[in-house]
Amino acid sequence: MACLAACAVGLYGCHVDFSVCDLKCYQDLLVYGFVIENVSPGSRVLEIGGGDSRVLGSLTAEYECWNIDKYEGLGNGPVKASDEKGNRLVKDYIGNFNPMLKEQYFDFVFSISVLEHIREDRGITFADILMDMERVMAPGALSLHCLDLVIKNEFVWSSPILKFLFEKSVTLNRFVPFQELLADGNIYMMTEEAYDSCWRDITQKEYAAFGKPFSYNILMQKMR
Repeated sequence: MACLAACAVGLYGCHVDFSVCDLKCYQDLLVYGFVIENVSPGSRVLEIGGGDSRVLGSLTAEYECWNIDKYEGLGNGPVKASDEKGNRLVKDYIGNFNPMLKEQYFDFVFSISVLEHIREDRGITFADILMDMERVMAPGALSLHCLDLVIKNEFVWSSPILKFLFEKSVTLNRFVPFQELLADGNIYMMTEEAYDSCWRDITQKEYAAFGKPFSYNILMQKMR
């Protein structure tokens, strides 16, 4: 967590207390730190479902930043664009093969707390999403996706898209079975204090009833 804490000033302009912050704060810092360390300045960066993106706003000075978001409030997201902060906005969903996103154009693609909200019964399949991401990625490009999962007692809730991506794409981190996660005491989970402050009004559930939110992260690469 120390390396993420060091990124907080660069991203937010202040320090972060991980015992009381939203899970998205952890995810923001993970992605921001990854970009700073692994993606060369001047690269073309695309965020999927970025909304009023916290991360892109901090990268526009040194990267060409794009955001694809239809602004329909999916997953408690925004319903209209505010200040785009110098980003190039495409109002659509990934998986619709929007021609405004050029083929083999982007050096890095990411999403934060987005993919787990996608349901295949709404017209776009998981295969469409993966094909569209790979369509716009340059050969060798990386993509990093942070998905919200929840641990409740001995059960882990996960969207089926997580398993799909691990099975159908080239990943640079291995799939960790949920039973291994449950046995790992080092996983960062959103605290009850943070949950009560940030999520309880949305979920209308007590922390014990909802479970402990955490981030499952997948790093993918387009090989050719």
